[in-house]
Amino acid sequence: MVSLEDIIDNVLEFQNKRNIKKQCISNVQFLYDSYHESYNQNNNQNNKNSWGICKAKAKAVIVVGIKAETSKLVINPGHLVLSINKTKFRECSYEINNYKKAHYFDNWKSFLKFITGIDLTHKFKQNCLTEFISFQKIAKTINNGNHCIPDLKYYHELADYVDEQIEKIELEKTYLK
Repeated sequence: MVSLEDIIDNVLEFQNKRNIKKQCISNVQFLYDSYHESYNQNNNQNNKNSWGICKAKAKAVIVVGIKAETSKLVINPGHLVLSINKTKFRECSYEINNYKKAHYFDNWKSFLKFITGIDLTHKFKQNCLTEFISFQKIAKTINNGNHCIPDLKYYHELADYVDEQIEKIELEKTYLK
């Protein structure tokens, strides 16, 4: 059986090989769809899917970190992650996954408290809030079972790549038993 970690590793590998950036919505939508497909195939036994997860949801976050290539502070107010069982989440974007000292905020108050002392304009903060609210709406759309795929070609290429890699993993597991 393929784990969630196997799938996420392949999602990250796909992005790394192709230098993909700014596709968190499609990445989370793909993982959300994969979760629900696995959940349905498992016949909802014990209210879990084949990954042992009870609930997986899209979650809007603000990410503050240091970009590895430039060592510059980055504030990304519009980002999605996959929330798992309400207690933890998984980063699905290679670009963000490589931030140094990344901090994630799922509410505006925590973000404002964290950035106290950083000289940011009122206009910048307003723009951050607007983008964060926009991503909260996107997460809600996905969690309500509606598709939100800004780049359908990318989504299908990602799905094809991950399916191909998962087949290899499953074959290896079969023959190594």
